Amino acid sequence: MQQEKQTKKHLVMKYSDIERYCTDEEKHQLRNILIHIAQGRSKDEKKPTNHYLVVNEDEPYYEKVYRKLVKMRNNGDSYDWAEAYKGTFF
Repeated sequence: MQQEKQTKKHLVMKYSDIERYCTDEEKHQLRNILIHIAQGRSKDEKKPTNHYLVVNEDEPYYEKVYRKLVKMRNNGDSYDWAEAYKGTFF
């Protein structure tokens, strides 16, 4: 797929991977890090947490979603996910 240069802005972890591969101590450390970040965001008058739409690169519809998002961004369109993808995949 021809892609624009992508900047890594987010880190995504699956809950099942955390449960499977992390020790209780590592889970505790991760929880503390997330609390620390949420508190910092609140101090900066941001929402403590954000919610994202995540599409795995292995999914057959990934390229279609990516191209649509780039087009929307380049057109200055708002990201109204529900309307943009209503009935597209599900």
